[in-house]
Amino acid sequence: FPRSSGLNEAPERSEAMQAPWATGATARPQVTVGSSGLPDAAATPPTNFEQAGWTFCARKGPILSTADADRWTKELGMTLPEMVFGETDLVVANAAAGVELSFKAYDSLAACGDSSDIKVSMSKKWMEANSEVPDAQQYDWTYSTLFKGTVTKSGEPLVPQLTSSRKIDLESLKPGPGREILWSADLMLWEDELHDNGSSYQQVRIRVTCSYFYILVRLFVRVDGVKIRMRESRIHHRFGDAHSLRQHTVKEAEYAGVQASCTPKQLSEGILDDPDQLSAKLRVVQDGTEILTFVEGKPQGTAMPTAAMAALLRPVAQVPEVNQTEMAQKNAVAE
Repeated sequence: FPRSSGLNEAPERSEAMQAPWATGATARPQVTVGSSGLPDAAATPPTNFEQAGWTFCARKGPILSTADADRWTKELGMTLPEMVFGETDLVVANAAAGVELSFKAYDSLAACGDSSDIKVSMSKKWMEANSEVPDAQQYDWTYSTLFKGTVTKSGEPLVPQLTSSRKIDLESLKPGPGREILWSADLMLWEDELHDNGSSYQQVRIRVTCSYFYILVRLFVRVDGVKIRMRESRIHHRFGDAHSLRQHTVKEAEYAGVQASCTPKQLSEGILDDPDQLSAKLRVVQDGTEILTFVEGKPQGTAMPTAAMAALLRPVAQVPEVNQTEMAQKNAVAE
């Protein structure tokens, strides 16, 4: 998937290699840069969808304005990433249950720490040169946010319940009756090149079918010569259930080890910029599941749409045939 909003984009993967997430997603707006060095692109209209009592709204906007960037810098007490898409967000809501799930750049950056455990040669020099900087102005230079999404019920933060016996059933995400993708979106909240030492970005993906919606919140950090890190939160909700599952996974590996495990062909094709392919090469350092309860009581089970209901659904584009390689099959299930 293209990672940025049109600036410094890596070559796109062929259509055959794109995972089902790409199906039906609105293309990112092309960002043009004017004489001031700021993007001229305006925000694109939001895309909305409704299914089983839930509303889904995805917005894509330009890079944060200078005035807003200055305000965010003061409020967050940190230097912002090079590209912050402040008007880009995803909001999923159920009015009857009073539940809202939102994914916004400001909330993501607010969940960054004050320091980073990843150091490069320039880090020591920076710390020495900025030894007088107040603690409030120090921040995690890799932007390794702990953001999982903002979940509220009746306007108050929804407190999840930890579970050791439940995980998202990936088998239920495979293509099948009632699982055709009706609507999807792929959003970039912010991105930074870490002073030419690598890459860091926060991405949100969603797909909606007749029977469920599935959200992936991904942080990808690559510090060249040091470490590769991924923090992923997956939210799976079956329509008709009183709860959702949120599974949070952290994967890491030393950069040199990952690079050595790649073939010359993979490296030339940019695998070190592709988290979908890198995921299998990283070790799991944390994996936990939470239950997000929206309605009190026992879950009702999955409500499958009738033929009449399906006929009323908004027309969507046909899903392109997925390349029948082992990698594409893994991506279709895991992502």
